[in-house]
Amino acid sequence: MAAPFARDVYSRRHHFLPVFYLKGFTGPQETFHVYDKLEDRILESQSPKSKYFEKHLNNYKFDGEIKFTLEESYFTPVDSTAAPLFLKIREDSFNENTLTALDKFQILHFLMVLFWRLPGSNEKTKELIKKEGVSNRYLGMFDYDRQLNDEEVADIAEKFLQDEMYVSLYKSVIPMLEGPRLEIFNLFDKWNVFTLPAGMQPLVTGDAPLLIKNDNFNLDHILGELIFPLSHNRLLILSDKVPKFLDFSLNKVVNLAILDQSKRYISCQHLGYLQYLIDEFKKIKSIGADGRGLKVVFDHLHYQAGFNSHREYMDRNKN
Repeated sequence: MAAPFARDVYSRRHHFLPVFYLKGFTGPQETFHVYDKLEDRILESQSPKSKYFEKHLNNYKFDGEIKFTLEESYFTPVDSTAAPLFLKIREDSFNENTLTALDKFQILHFLMVLFWRLPGSNEKTKELIKKEGVSNRYLGMFDYDRQLNDEEVADIAEKFLQDEMYVSLYKSVIPMLEGPRLEIFNLFDKWNVFTLPAGMQPLVTGDAPLLIKNDNFNLDHILGELIFPLSHNRLLILSDKVPKFLDFSLNKVVNLAILDQSKRYISCQHLGYLQYLIDEFKKIKSIGADGRGLKVVFDHLHYQAGFNSHREYMDRNKN
């Protein structure tokens, strides 16, 4: 049963990347190394609990006091459902048959919630409000049985756009709307999970780990094409254009894209490889090519999808 929205005592440390997910990127000591982009330094051997949180992120204050929270009442149940599925994904015996159809739908719902859970999604929320309004085909405001139009609720829309707390509340509702649920059904048929071959360098994660290509962002088209590291050695790709193989080059551009779009922190279980990625990113930045990570990774993905095998791809590109 979900915890109540109003509580006697409110938790303070709210992870926007759940600890159970972060554990998939740790090494044997259950720690990982973290690169701080702002300070340009590596923090070695960090616990997943020590990063990717904000204080009172999901607590809501009115008149200077916390009145309710979404942490235990909303996000904890979502995490409780997803956590055992990510444990399955990390098992050595994992394969495409490990997850049921229901498991996949629940992971897709988790990703939809995760998109809006990240602090950086506030700007995308404002973009949606400007595009869709606050009384639209999926979320309506009514005067008895009549849905109000945007002109009639212009003051409410402006309130949402100007107040970050209202933006946060608005975006928390979005995953429960019919539009995002319909998108999840559409994404189900695009499901592809790749396991990294033995010897390949690990995947990283960061504070913006969802790599998304979406040229028509709206309430029923939020995730679009998606690349997401499920763990250090499992990569989820939701796309109609997917290679029949996963090689080192795609692995590298995925990691560099995550480093590129992350706001501050990037985590990896392998210290030497993390330093290599940082050095590569600095080379990219030195020629003014940073900020293009998403385009590079999806261009590469779509290019590789045109080959029938890795051998054919290598033969074509050996020069």
